[in-house]
Amino acid sequence: MYHEDDFIRDYNEILGDSWSLTESQEEVVRTVDGPILVSAGPGSGKTECIVARTLRLLIVERVDPASIVVTTFTRKAARQLLDRMSLRLMQLRSLNRDAPEPFQADLTGIIVGTIHSIAERLLTDSRVPSFTAMTMIDEIQLRMLLINTGTTANIYTPNTHPLRQFNETQFGKPPPWEAWVKRLTSLMNRITEDQIDLDALEENGGGALVDAYDWYRQVMSNSRRLDFALLLDLTLSELKGGGMEEIRNSIQYVMVDEYQDTNPIQEDLFFTLANTANLCVVGDDDQSLYRFRGASVECMLNFESQCIQHWGETPSKVSLVENFRSHPIILEFYEEYMNSQIGLNSNQNRIRQNGEPALVAERGVMAEYPPVILCQGENQEETDERLADLIRDLEPTVEDWSQIAILSPSVQEDSSSGIGSLIRSLEERGIPVYNPRGKNMSEAEEVMALFGIMSLVLDEGEFYLDCLSPTHDKDTLDWVKDARLIGTELMSSNEQVREYVNNGRNAISGAEDGTSYYLLDVMFHILNLEPFVEWEKDPTSAWRLAQATKWIEGYSMTPSGKTYNPAFQNLFVEYGGVSVHQLNGFYRLACNTIVKERTVEHEEEEEVVVPGHISVMTIHQAKGLEFDIVVGFGLSSRNSASHRLPALMHSFFAPIRTRPITTLTSVEDLRDFDSFRSYFVAFSRAKHALILHDPDHWKGRPHQRGYMGCNKDATRSYVGTASPGGVVR
Repeated sequence: MYHEDDFIRDYNEILGDSWSLTESQEEVVRTVDGPILVSAGPGSGKTECIVARTLRLLIVERVDPASIVVTTFTRKAARQLLDRMSLRLMQLRSLNRDAPEPFQADLTGIIVGTIHSIAERLLTDSRVPSFTAMTMIDEIQLRMLLINTGTTANIYTPNTHPLRQFNETQFGKPPPWEAWVKRLTSLMNRITEDQIDLDALEENGGGALVDAYDWYRQVMSNSRRLDFALLLDLTLSELKGGGMEEIRNSIQYVMVDEYQDTNPIQEDLFFTLANTANLCVVGDDDQSLYRFRGASVECMLNFESQCIQHWGETPSKVSLVENFRSHPIILEFYEEYMNSQIGLNSNQNRIRQNGEPALVAERGVMAEYPPVILCQGENQEETDERLADLIRDLEPTVEDWSQIAILSPSVQEDSSSGIGSLIRSLEERGIPVYNPRGKNMSEAEEVMALFGIMSLVLDEGEFYLDCLSPTHDKDTLDWVKDARLIGTELMSSNEQVREYVNNGRNAISGAEDGTSYYLLDVMFHILNLEPFVEWEKDPTSAWRLAQATKWIEGYSMTPSGKTYNPAFQNLFVEYGGVSVHQLNGFYRLACNTIVKERTVEHEEEEEVVVPGHISVMTIHQAKGLEFDIVVGFGLSSRNSASHRLPALMHSFFAPIRTRPITTLTSVEDLRDFDSFRSYFVAFSRAKHALILHDPDHWKGRPHQRGYMGCNKDATRSYVGTASPGGVVR
């Protein structure tokens, strides 16, 4: 018989001479029965643990692959997990050629993916009638749908409406960059994902919000649409209602990665799927980043109490503290950073309270330059110049600029974050930078050109001047004018563009009434014209055009408020031009929302690190990645309303969940804790060097959340003694 000891021995052998499973990793692999909480520090090999544990179930326990569920945070992570499982299984088979029988396990049936992709799979495999013919939509498509079907009781409410008043009282008026529909969809998702008790919400003054939520659910049902929150709600309802009994009974083991970013409805799903109590959750509460998306780190902090409540069992607990990523001094720095935040290390706000058990460095010194550097100057501009010089001096040390990443709370080059000044300093020195989100999509020339040429083809008569109000839609009206001007200039300088626009206009004006053209055909024809083909060769322009393409595709599928069928897939001709209805939709929905939404908010999981370029990323984008050299930017954070909003929503909604939790932490502390975790993620991406952008004075930056104990002097004294241009350790 092939036992777990044999498996551990063989698994360590295929890992090679460089390393083997640590004692704590081995404990995770051996613990397969009952609930288990794995607290996995950065760079601790949690993916290898999940792979080894899964293969142990298949090979030693002979578990049916279809009875194993493994959830990951992104689709990319799911593919990487399956790829590594396949590699390790192949290596084990090669090692045991003389005893092949236990190693004929098939990975095909394992249910691996994000919780949303798994939910879709379960609903499809179970042939759930209420899921049949449903269409999944993303966040932007949801907003377009609500705008196109809204009423004066929800989307188009006056400022005096009870819904607006409730929102303003509890969460504050949306800032200029946050459209009302965006705030409303956030509230809709929060009600679903937090499993809010609607009666309790009404009792707490949210009656108008309950009415809006009922309307939103009805619109989604009528249009046969599901957003990601409603997808999980439907899945959970079917699981608990017996609609997927066969699949639920077949599942024996559930493993969850990145558990610190779980929300209440996901937590409920995991406990419901793991009906045998074999639930393994892996995560690091210190790296919880997504409260602004509705994630609740409290799910991980309260995992033990949930296990006792559900199954009457106390979970096994394992801490993965060996760090295989960072230079020992970098590890010491970011560990001390988290330990210095007093509030975070009290009242059970952290699993490794005060850093116990401590992280252990397993990586040796592999570079000659100092591992932690404070790059300093009198002000931001001087610090930018010194940092750019420092990075230029690193060129002989790195093989490719992509080994360096600049991580910042914001990557908008024209915002108050100041990242634009640093990028310009780098580019002046000939250092290529990849920052596709640095400019709002609506301000990018290539995106404006796409919309401008579409407008020139579809609207020769300049109907946009009548469609858009110079008072209420002034920004969009000006934007369309500028976009059309860019398109007109391209017509003058490019024969391909000129010929396409003229041919398109002639075709429309000469067509019979009722003739239809497919909107996306117009878009794809434009993208095949010469200037766009050239833009596609540039990684930044290509990214922006890809986002604009998705935007227009989503717009084309937006249902009407009457038939709930796609309203803008086709362009119909009437009286020698595109119909008024289609032009209204193009300007008031497609153009207006791209101007208001600016840039897609949420980070793409398929983020590309472009060879030959330094990557500029938000800290959220860098989650799960690692770089030889990391630049930490923006350590003195502003008091932003948008950063406070997730904490406000958590504090209001947590007590009125169907499974309420008591909030003992203030809104301000919650906001600070989220910032601490964010900077910890940024610092822990670094392998060989961590450079901190550290000006002496930075106008309007009163809070120092990126420093030890929120105190700049504490960080400076810890790292070293100041010297001209920087401090090193």
